[in-house]
Amino acid sequence: MKYLSTAIFATIDSSKKTGHCLSAFAILLHGKSPCWEIHVGKRVFRFIPSLKHILEDGLWQLILYCYIPESEYNCDVNYNKPIPLKQEFGKDVCKERRADIAKDAAELGIQFRMVTWPGAVIHNMEKVIAGLQKQGIVIN
Repeated sequence: MKYLSTAIFATIDSSKKTGHCLSAFAILLHGKSPCWEIHVGKRVFRFIPSLKHILEDGLWQLILYCYIPESEYNCDVNYNKPIPLKQEFGKDVCKERRADIAKDAAELGIQFRMVTWPGAVIHNMEKVIAGLQKQGIVIN
């Protein structure tokens, strides 16, 4: 049985008048293996993160879908059967994207709000969040 443990909401500062607007959100489901669902527009994209980098993988994928124009992801298969990011992108790309989370979020002006429920299992979550905040990411 799957259960929801974490949600991350990505907002982008669209203008001085409207402030931050929701761009996309991700939910982490736990079952046989953890699975992130990225919700953007009317689409849902799923993937399996690395067990050692659950939070980082969720963030870099969320940033990616905030960056991609809707016309591009509209053609993608959504509600897909999730596959591991390492299988889809390769070990080197995953490592590179994790290292660039702060830079990529800053370039797009993305801020994050994270909500966890009891039972959330994210490897080194507090340490990862503190490290990202030191790099300038706004994550509450």
